[in-house]
Amino acid sequence: MNKSEDSWIKRNALKLYSAFIILILILLCASNVCDFVSYNTGEKTEATVTEVVQKRVKSGARKTSSYKATVVNIKYSVNGAEYEKKIKLQGWYKLKEGDSLKVSYSPKNPEKVIIPQRLYQGLRFDILWGIFVGVQLVIFYKMKKKRG
Repeated sequence: MNKSEDSWIKRNALKLYSAFIILILILLCASNVCDFVSYNTGEKTEATVTEVVQKRVKSGARKTSSYKATVVNIKYSVNGAEYEKKIKLQGWYKLKEGDSLKVSYSPKNPEKVIIPQRLYQGLRFDILWGIFVGVQLVIFYKMKKKRG
């Protein structure tokens, strides 16, 4: 690497880092946007909650950390055929047996179903990630201005 390439990298390191972080944010948000579009464009039907289990799930290589999870079993029918689906959500949700939900399913594959709680979970994650990235970029750019 010659001297002009080295100085270009140093001058643009913050821009490269910012672009990389924003690209990761866009990729993380893409699946949630796809779920949101699928929910809004898919066929809707009523589902009944048949079981709700709230538990702590151990995670990590050594199983030293944990997170709250809600596992929801739902039953719904499409064109007279009954379907049952188990959906795992991170966090605790105030769902109970017998609750009715409006779910969206794929007409080509009715077993592929999206519940609104799943969308909200993704939206919260995207907002928190966006705030984290925004704060990080503001701090970096302020530090750069102070240096001159």
